[in-house]
Amino acid sequence: MDAVTLYEKKREKRKSNWTKIETEVFAAAYIEQHALISGNFSSTLSGKDKDLAWGKITEQ
Repeated sequence: MDAVTLYEKKREKRKSNWTKIETEVFAAAYIEQHALISGNFSSTLSGKDKDLAWGKITEQ
């Protein structure tokens, strides 16, 4: 195949990695944990706290 043939060939659309429901569940879980995840590190907020917040999101 030459370059023109490859260019003219239609590309298949990629399949979505997540379903719509999975995306909605992730978004809702993220919103719940947003303050922890996006907060600045301090004496009350550590990296471990942020890891725990991400862990809660991935469990859902």
